[in-house]
Amino acid sequence: MDTLLQQDAKWNILLNTILAKEYIKKCRRESSFLLLGASERYHYFLKQFPDADTRIPLFHIASYLGISPETLSRIRSKKFNQIDLSQVNNI
Repeated sequence: MDTLLQQDAKWNILLNTILAKEYIKKCRRESSFLLLGASERYHYFLKQFPDADTRIPLFHIASYLGISPETLSRIRSKKFNQIDLSQVNNI
């Protein structure tokens, strides 16, 4: 990788672009743990990854959200009104 970066500046631009995007995703994810409750994180997850709850085992989703599978089950069983996620988009 170092060789590629030294040979052509375009690799450096590509690497910086990828790193910047991944850093933003990481910051948003960490901010959601501080600013949102468990149900809001779940609904935001569904907004980011539509239909993921039908393709991914729920215990994996619970782990990603930082909650127990039982808590996720309770969240999914309740009928929620539309949650305002506008604050998440500003993170």
